[in-house]
Amino acid sequence: MKKIIEEYGQIIVATIGAVTFLASFNFLFVQSSSPFIKCIEFFVKRGM
Repeated sequence: MKKIIEEYGQIIVATIGAVTFLASFNFLFVQSSSPFIKCIEFFVKRGM
């Protein structure tokens, strides 16, 4: 039982981390319109 809880905990933490990362990433994209950011955004969208 404990192992299941640990695995779910890791999944939840990873999900929260990914969501937080994407949210902050989107915030940076909105804040900055520099060519460097646009280039990264382009590659990220190509990769998705």
